[in-house]
Amino acid sequence: MAYDVIKLDKQDRIAVLTLNRPEKLNALSHDLLEEFVDALDDVQADQDISVLVLTGTGRAFSSGFDISPNLEHEEEAATAHWDSTHYNPRAIMKLWHMRQPTISAVNGFALAAGNVLAMTADIVIASEDAVFGEPEIRHVAHSPAILLPYMIPFRHLHWLYFTGDTIDAKTAEKWNMVNMVVPADQLMAEAMKA
Repeated sequence: MAYDVIKLDKQDRIAVLTLNRPEKLNALSHDLLEEFVDALDDVQADQDISVLVLTGTGRAFSSGFDISPNLEHEEEAATAHWDSTHYNPRAIMKLWHMRQPTISAVNGFALAAGNVLAMTADIVIASEDAVFGEPEIRHVAHSPAILLPYMIPFRHLHWLYFTGDTIDAKTAEKWNMVNMVVPADQLMAEAMKA
């Protein structure tokens, strides 16, 4: 199947699903989420695939939901976007319930819904330049963090959600949000052998 805003490559029993909107820091649009769900269905049905690696093109894993189509007033747009049909909880839940083990290879920014997407994988490997956080909280947006309380310690989760601050990869590793931090040029090699 041909995709416009993701890439799906299969090789040697490994599927690599790449968010491919680098000009928007891989922001999660309606189209991207629909393609993402379709690709997960494809991978899940493929008996030759034993692991899924998820990553992003360019300098971000994902900056979260793409609110730019609704952006007249930033705070209203963020809240309205959450309530709109652009949010697709199927993507997060489908990733959570994958038959195959899943690995997030986090390059650059993993913010808001992008952070949740990264954290939903079974294993999270981050490049040294990775940045995690929930900055949408500062703009009165609702968080899609339906699964994060199961993944990271509450005190750290509260910090992210009460402050809206971002954290670097080493802090995320210390907080048990990521399994391993590696140099950026080794990220995909580590993810492929994990």
